[in-house]
Amino acid sequence: MMQHPPALPLHKPPSQWETKLYQIAERCLSTVINEDQFAQCSGTLNRNMSDNTSDLCSSPSRGSGESSRSLNQHKSRIDFTNIKEGDYAVPPDANQDIRATLINSTEPLEKCGYLIQMTDSRLKSLKRRYFVFKNGFLTLYRTQKNHLKGEEPLVRIAVSDIRSVTKLVNKMGYGLQVTTANSEYCYAAESDRATNEWIALLTRSLRTTTISEVSQRATGLNADINGYVIKAKCGSTRRFFASIVDNKLLFFKSSDDRVPCSHMYLRGAHICEKIKTAADESSGSSDEQSENHTKDFDHTVSIEIANADPVYIVLRSAEEKDKWIYFLKKAANDVIFSGTAFEVLIQRMLAQNVDDEDLLWNDVLLTACEEKPKETLTTIFDEMLKKKALELGRACFMFTSVLMRPTGVQYHIDLAQNILTTAMSSDLLRNELYANLIKLTSGSMSYGIQAWKLMALTTPLFTPRQYSLSWLLRRHIERWSGKRCDEGNFALYCLRAFNRCLKAHGRTEGPSKLEAISILTRDPTSTNMPHSIPVLLPTNEYQVIDFDGSTLIADCLSTLCVKCGLRPALLSGYALYVEDPLERNSYLFLKGKQKLCDCISRWERELMDNKCGRVTEDVARIKLSIRQRQYWSHLVSSETPTERTFLVHWMASEIVAGRVPLSSELAEELAAVYAQLKFGDMGTISDEQFREIITSYYPSKLLDVGCERLLRLNLETNWSQLRDTSTVDCIRMILVVLRKWRFFGSFITEARMKMRNDESLFIALNDQGVHLLSFRQLDLIRSIPYNRLVSFGGYRNDFMLTIERVLPPQAHPEETTRERLTFSMPARNIDQLTCHLAEYIRCQKLISKLSIRNS
Repeated sequence: MMQHPPALPLHKPPSQWETKLYQIAERCLSTVINEDQFAQCSGTLNRNMSDNTSDLCSSPSRGSGESSRSLNQHKSRIDFTNIKEGDYAVPPDANQDIRATLINSTEPLEKCGYLIQMTDSRLKSLKRRYFVFKNGFLTLYRTQKNHLKGEEPLVRIAVSDIRSVTKLVNKMGYGLQVTTANSEYCYAAESDRATNEWIALLTRSLRTTTISEVSQRATGLNADINGYVIKAKCGSTRRFFASIVDNKLLFFKSSDDRVPCSHMYLRGAHICEKIKTAADESSGSSDEQSENHTKDFDHTVSIEIANADPVYIVLRSAEEKDKWIYFLKKAANDVIFSGTAFEVLIQRMLAQNVDDEDLLWNDVLLTACEEKPKETLTTIFDEMLKKKALELGRACFMFTSVLMRPTGVQYHIDLAQNILTTAMSSDLLRNELYANLIKLTSGSMSYGIQAWKLMALTTPLFTPRQYSLSWLLRRHIERWSGKRCDEGNFALYCLRAFNRCLKAHGRTEGPSKLEAISILTRDPTSTNMPHSIPVLLPTNEYQVIDFDGSTLIADCLSTLCVKCGLRPALLSGYALYVEDPLERNSYLFLKGKQKLCDCISRWERELMDNKCGRVTEDVARIKLSIRQRQYWSHLVSSETPTERTFLVHWMASEIVAGRVPLSSELAEELAAVYAQLKFGDMGTISDEQFREIITSYYPSKLLDVGCERLLRLNLETNWSQLRDTSTVDCIRMILVVLRKWRFFGSFITEARMKMRNDESLFIALNDQGVHLLSFRQLDLIRSIPYNRLVSFGGYRNDFMLTIERVLPPQAHPEETTRERLTFSMPARNIDQLTCHLAEYIRCQKLISKLSIRNS
């Protein structure tokens, strides 16, 4: 506890030199904006949130419909609570339509009448029987008199034993088919109306019985598989939470519901994959949104039941589709072992759910490895793919059988990259690779640990596309992970990588040189993040980050923001960049949803194509950098000290590149402040110091036309007046000066405007919109708010902006409101400008929503 109050802060007035610096900056950087420009540019932070920008780079959202429904529900609740009867108010949680039970309380279902047995044969006499449905039983009598006399029925069927009730059509007309576990009963009433009544009655009773059975369970459903699916039937689609329990497919509205809204009995159903035909591709609307919507139906399973319309289950991925097909066939009793001998063995093991000590694990098909196999382990019909699969098997055997020596490790690195790159070209080759790896890691090879290393390199890339093989892979890895040996440690690592791959999905590129070296030459089992890479900071320092094969760019960026003391990436505006392999000192923006290992692999491939040779470890040193992607002028007050330091160093590179309009006098004084920030109080300026200052903090175009002797003299004079100025004060002075420029912090790129005789100019992006600046003086030519943009991006090797403009009253009636601006620039710059523009619009919407939520 303090005994004396703290001293009051000292408020020193700015020095005469600092005041002079600000006056020069006011004259040089401040611009006068007329009323038209002000109306066009100011205040767009809130206005450009309009619906026009939603068509630029984001997909249609379903949030508006959900929010409107929740709003209506909220209003109805408020109105309900305001209703009063007498002196009593209705409680807030009261509801008019509360269900007291899970089953609708209705009168007992009863029906009786004659039904005629249906047959297609004219030789058989038609049997007319008397049916009675009462108390959950369907009984069949010879005549009505037998029922009235109380005689025993010919057939007695409990509703719980009925598997399905379907409509039947034959030469006699409409009828109904009642299917039980042992037999089928096909009958028709005297009229189609009576037949429909029987079908409706039995269907309703069957549904009620199923719901009662499910809802009254003391324990939860022991489902073989469950998850959200899209159910399509008779042209209508709806999203359900589906579960397979015993022989029934249950559909729930959500995962929390205990009462199914519908169900299907699967025994005897035909389960198959829905093959997309040419008619499916050509049907529907030609609208782009409809085309994108049809892509969601690529993974579809068909459930066909006799005398009923087929039902289609739409799933999200090929892995889920294979998994659902297996369990649907199992519930339908349609599991037939097929395929190669290896696949039949897997299916047997899956059907029996073998334990770790089962003898099937020691089967020759799982343990015997051949150097030159003659047949593939999995089913492949394409002869070209089969040839590649056999070569893949031989390569895996060579990788495992040849001892990995420190002096010859490059052979195994190149071989592993070739194996995995080849396997990623086809789903069938991926299955074949995993089948070979399971055999090679079964313990029969002398250098089996090398096969486990190849497995550790494979599991982050992709998972098997065949469910039975995926099941075997998991069980195989789990079986070995319990052993205390090097193989067991690698199995634990592979299990973590396999689970991460399932959650984060697979990769698009093969392993990079960096990734292969980390796994094959080191022990990755002691850590969850086996790879590391340095990231260049704006201060020319490095920060090392760790990652694995499934780490996203967004994850690395979040880690960097925490380590460096930055706000979250959305607020601070920082992003990860990679050095262009085709052009030094040029950086490319990395999107957050990309995987870092994919970016490294793509970078190495482009470098290899450009160098026309093999990429060695020394050459393939990728450079990552964290750089300013966006700058939000209205969030300056929440900047951290690290962000201000990074801003100062980033603007130094912009000054050198000539993307900040500075006079020679202001540039000299800013260079002096940067020198004080870098070296401290001035002593004797050496030639090395002077060269570093003018190359790092002084505009290069002014350096080409200026006198170095006079520049050095002015620099010494200005620097000497900054004695005892702290680092914090230097950063503050630089930011105060540079923020007087209207386009401070903008993303600026060079272009040529086609409509103005290929005139060179700068395109600047900031939180106000898109701005066109002159090339020499960086004067404002034109500003385009984001809410005026209709589209943007590459068009015939150029960059095009389509703008919505306001026509004057005297405009011609046929004059269009759309205007197109075309710019020439390299293809790399087009991609980068498109990405940055899309990110500005996307992040501006997110920040606007965040501001509204916190206000």
